[in-house]
Amino acid sequence: MRNPIEIKAWSEYTRAEQSELLQHWWYYYGKMIVTLSEWEQFNQLVEKDSNQILALAVASYIHGTSSQPLIVAMRENKVDELLSSLAKIEKINDEKFQQLYSQEENNLISMLVGTYNNPQPNVPMEPEVMAEQVADIVKRKKL
Repeated sequence: MRNPIEIKAWSEYTRAEQSELLQHWWYYYGKMIVTLSEWEQFNQLVEKDSNQILALAVASYIHGTSSQPLIVAMRENKVDELLSSLAKIEKINDEKFQQLYSQEENNLISMLVGTYNNPQPNVPMEPEVMAEQVADIVKRKKL
């Protein structure tokens, strides 16, 4: 069994804890089937800049989409475009916006830590949805 993680500021987590929480976000909250190459690419992105992936997770959390935008960007070879659009968020110099963003980041971290420490069984994917996603992956591999 893995060790529980405490809720704290993102900068206070070790690289290993940050990686664990982001991997948890990727899998536990993902709504799409992913390939091994997508998983490997995700891990490379986390290793390169976990703060940037957290920013993506926060933006996705705010929009209720989880890891789907990143998966789609991977499949369309648009990861750099997606991540560069996030850099614009970090440059917004508005105190109210930064406070709200920080609050949402804290909410996401609390949720991730809560489900990391106390995971619930996955809700099975409907067979039609699974078949549709697998067909999409196969189609993209043939292109």
